[in-house]
Amino acid sequence: MSIDRDAAWAAIVEYYARPGVADDLLRAQQESDLDVVVFLFFRYLEDDLHQVFDAAVHAEARAAIETWRVGAIKPLRALRRNLKSMAGLETIDATRHEFREALKQMEIKAERIEFLSLCTWLEGRVLVPTPI
Repeated sequence: MSIDRDAAWAAIVEYYARPGVADDLLRAQQESDLDVVVFLFFRYLEDDLHQVFDAAVHAEARAAIETWRVGAIKPLRALRRNLKSMAGLETIDATRHEFREALKQMEIKAERIEFLSLCTWLEGRVLVPTPI
Protein backbone atom coordinates (compact mmCIF):
# COMPACT_ATOMS: atom_id res chain seq x y z
CA MET A 1 0.00 0.00 0.00
CA SER A 2 1.35 3.42 -0.93
CA ILE A 3 0.33 6.90 0.19
CA ASP A 4 1.22 10.43 -0.89
CA ARG A 5 3.70 11.29 1.86
CA ASP A 6 3.42 15.07 1.50
CA ALA A 7 -0.39 15.02 1.47
CA ALA A 8 -0.46 12.65 4.44
CA TRP A 9 1.97 14.80 6.45
CA ALA A 10 -0.05 17.93 5.63
CA ALA A 11 -3.26 16.20 6.77
CA ILE A 12 -1.61 15.03 9.99
CA VAL A 13 -0.28 18.51 10.77
CA GLU A 14 -3.69 20.04 10.01
CA TYR A 15 -5.46 17.56 12.29
CA TYR A 16 -2.92 18.14 15.09
CA ALA A 17 -3.52 21.91 14.85
CA ARG A 18 -7.27 21.57 15.50
CA PRO A 19 -8.45 23.06 18.81
CA GLY A 20 -7.79 20.70 21.72
CA VAL A 21 -6.15 17.92 19.69
CA ALA A 22 -2.53 18.74 20.52
CA ASP A 23 -3.32 19.17 24.22
CA ASP A 24 -5.17 15.83 24.37
CA LEU A 25 -2.45 13.95 22.48
CA LEU A 26 0.42 15.47 24.44
CA ARG A 27 -1.35 14.61 27.70
CA ALA A 28 -1.77 10.99 26.52
CA GLN A 29 1.88 10.98 25.44
CA GLN A 30 3.01 12.10 28.87
CA GLU A 31 0.60 9.95 30.90
CA SER A 32 0.59 6.71 28.91
CA ASP A 33 3.53 6.98 26.49
CA LEU A 34 1.28 7.36 23.44
CA ASP A 35 3.30 7.60 20.24
CA VAL A 36 1.57 10.63 18.74
CA VAL A 37 3.06 10.09 15.27
CA VAL A 38 1.82 6.49 15.10
CA PHE A 39 -1.58 7.59 16.38
CA LEU A 40 -1.85 10.35 13.76
CA PHE A 41 -0.55 8.05 11.01
CA PHE A 42 -3.28 5.48 11.62
CA ARG A 43 -5.88 8.19 12.15
CA TYR A 44 -5.00 9.48 8.68
CA LEU A 45 -5.25 6.00 7.16
CA GLU A 46 -8.59 5.39 8.85
CA ASP A 47 -10.32 8.78 8.55
CA ASP A 48 -8.89 10.10 5.29
CA LEU A 49 -8.23 6.89 3.34
CA HIS A 50 -10.90 4.70 4.98
CA GLN A 51 -8.37 1.97 5.75
CA VAL A 52 -8.86 0.42 9.20
CA PHE A 53 -6.29 -2.02 10.56
CA ASP A 54 -6.35 -4.35 13.54
CA ALA A 55 -4.21 -4.18 16.67
CA ALA A 56 -1.63 -6.60 15.25
CA VAL A 57 -0.89 -4.25 12.35
CA HIS A 58 -0.65 -1.29 14.75
CA ALA A 59 1.82 -3.27 16.88
CA GLU A 60 3.89 -4.19 13.82
CA ALA A 61 4.10 -0.51 12.83
CA ARG A 62 5.16 0.52 16.33
CA ALA A 63 7.83 -2.18 16.37
CA ALA A 64 9.17 -0.94 13.02
CA ILE A 65 9.95 2.52 14.40
CA GLU A 66 10.65 1.76 18.07
CA THR A 67 14.45 1.91 17.78
CA TRP A 68 14.26 5.41 16.25
CA ARG A 69 11.67 6.54 18.77
CA VAL A 70 13.70 5.33 21.76
CA GLY A 71 17.10 6.35 20.40
CA ALA A 72 16.28 9.76 18.90
CA ILE A 73 12.85 11.19 19.64
CA LYS A 74 12.54 10.38 23.33
CA PRO A 75 16.02 11.69 24.27
CA LEU A 76 15.42 14.95 22.37
CA ARG A 77 12.04 15.37 24.06
CA ALA A 78 13.48 14.62 27.50
CA LEU A 79 16.26 17.18 27.07
CA ARG A 80 13.83 19.83 25.82
CA ARG A 81 11.47 19.18 28.74
CA ASN A 82 14.31 19.20 31.26
CA LEU A 83 15.46 22.60 30.02
CA LYS A 84 11.94 23.94 30.42
CA SER A 85 11.67 22.85 34.04
CA MET A 86 15.29 23.36 35.12
CA ALA A 87 15.53 25.33 38.37
CA GLY A 88 17.06 28.76 38.00
CA LEU A 89 16.04 29.13 34.37
CA GLU A 90 12.66 30.70 35.03
CA THR A 91 13.87 33.91 33.43
CA ILE A 92 15.44 32.16 30.50
CA ASP A 93 17.68 34.36 28.40
CA ALA A 94 17.54 34.59 24.61
CA THR A 95 20.39 32.14 24.02
CA ARG A 96 18.84 29.42 26.17
CA HIS A 97 15.44 30.02 24.59
CA GLU A 98 17.01 29.76 21.13
CA PHE A 99 18.70 26.49 22.13
CA ARG A 100 15.43 25.03 23.43
CA GLU A 101 13.62 26.07 20.24
CA ALA A 102 16.36 24.39 18.17
CA LEU A 103 15.80 21.20 20.18
CA LYS A 104 12.07 21.46 19.54
CA GLN A 105 12.70 21.75 15.79
CA MET A 106 15.05 18.74 15.93
CA GLU A 107 12.35 16.77 17.75
CA ILE A 108 9.82 17.68 15.03
CA LYS A 109 12.32 16.63 12.33
CA ALA A 110 12.88 13.35 14.17
CA GLU A 111 9.11 12.82 14.26
CA ARG A 112 8.97 13.52 10.52
CA ILE A 113 11.61 10.82 10.01
CA GLU A 114 9.45 8.47 12.09
CA PHE A 115 6.47 9.32 9.87
CA LEU A 116 8.51 8.67 6.70
CA SER A 117 9.65 5.36 8.20
CA LEU A 118 6.02 4.42 8.78
CA CYS A 119 5.27 5.25 5.13
CA THR A 120 8.16 3.03 4.02
CA TRP A 121 6.96 0.26 6.34
CA LEU A 122 3.46 0.57 4.86
CA GLU A 123 4.74 0.39 1.28
CA GLY A 124 6.45 -2.90 2.03
CA ARG A 125 3.25 -4.52 3.21
CA VAL A 126 0.24 -6.04 1.57
CA LEU A 127 -2.32 -5.24 4.21
CA VAL A 128 -5.94 -6.16 4.26
CA PRO A 129 -7.97 -3.50 6.04
CA THR A 130 -10.36 -4.58 8.75
CA PRO A 131 -13.97 -4.20 7.55
CA ILE A 132 -15.73 -1.24 9.14
